[in-house]
Amino acid sequence: MNDQKKALELISGQTEINSRDEIEGQNARIARYSKAKNKADQLRLFIDEHAHEYQPKQKNELVGISEKLCACGNYLLFHHYFTIGKVRLAKAHFCKKHLVCPLCAIRRGAKGVRVHLEAFLYLKGLNPALTASLVTLTVKNGPNLLERFQHLQTGIKKANQRMRNARRRKAETGEFKKFLGYVGSYEVKKGRGSKLWHPHCHMIVLHDRPLDQAKLSEEWRDIMGDSFVVDISPLQNPDDPAADFCEVFKYALKFSSMVPSELLEAYFILAGKRLIFSGGLFRGVEIPEDLTDDLPEDLPYIELMYRYTEAGYSLTEVKRIEK
Repeated sequence: MNDQKKALELISGQTEINSRDEIEGQNARIARYSKAKNKADQLRLFIDEHAHEYQPKQKNELVGISEKLCACGNYLLFHHYFTIGKVRLAKAHFCKKHLVCPLCAIRRGAKGVRVHLEAFLYLKGLNPALTASLVTLTVKNGPNLLERFQHLQTGIKKANQRMRNARRRKAETGEFKKFLGYVGSYEVKKGRGSKLWHPHCHMIVLHDRPLDQAKLSEEWRDIMGDSFVVDISPLQNPDDPAADFCEVFKYALKFSSMVPSELLEAYFILAGKRLIFSGGLFRGVEIPEDLTDDLPEDLPYIELMYRYTEAGYSLTEVKRIEK
C-alpha cells in the first residue's frame, strides 16, 4: 500500500499517452462534439415540449435542465501547443449533467480515462507482472430499473466485500480474490425488442494471476442468485490501452438506444447515485470536477475558438499566443 500511496502522490496528470501531434485528430474530435451537442439539443427540445406532462417537482427540474443544456458547450476554446504536438481544451461552459448531456459525458469520460490510465501505467512500472483486463458483470433484465439497479449494486458491494476479506487474509477464495485493483462504472440501456431494462457494469481489473471466466461466472451466480453472465477480455491494445479504458468511462446511459422519454425516466431514477466505483490499487484516484484540460505552462500555442450553430461547431477565430 506504500507503493500505491507513492504512485498516487507522484502522478501529475502530465503523462504522455500519445506522442503524435494531436491536431491531426482535431476535426474528428470536433465532429464527435458536434454530434453530442446536437443530441443534447434534441433532448432539450423534447423537454420544452413535454415538461408539462411530468409531476410538478420533475417539471421544475426539467425546466432547469433545459436551460443548462441550452447554454452548455456553446463555445469551445482549444490551445494547440505546437511545440509538443498537444491540443488541450482550455475554456468552455459545461452543464455537468452527464446523464442527459452527451457532451458532458464525453468530457467526464475523458477525464476519468486519463487519471486512471496514468495510475495504471505508473503501478505497472512498479510491478511489471501487473496486468489489466476488462470485466463485465451483468444482472438479469427486468421491467423495474430501480429494482434491477439496486440488485446489481448490492451484488457489486458483496463482491467488493470478498475482495476486502481477501486483502485482510481472511478465509476467502475465488476469482474476486485475484482483483488487486479495479475501477468500474454502471451502464444502463433498454432492450429495443423486450423493452426490459438492462443495467450492467464494466470494470478495468488489475491482477497478477490469470482470471478464470467460468469460475467467475459461478461466483457471480452465488452472489446474485439469478445472474451469472460475465465476460473477461484482455486489453485489445496493451501497448496503448486508452481505448480499453474508454469502455469503462463511456456514457452511463445509452443515448443512441433510448428515446428521450426513456432517458428522462432513467435520469430521475439514477440522478445522484454513485455510478463509478473503485477499490484496491485504484482507491484514491479521483476524477477532476473541471471538464476542461490541464494546460502546460510557458509554452507558445495557437488559440482555436469554435462556436456552435445548428450546423455544428465551426472554427471562428485563430490566434497565435507567444509566451
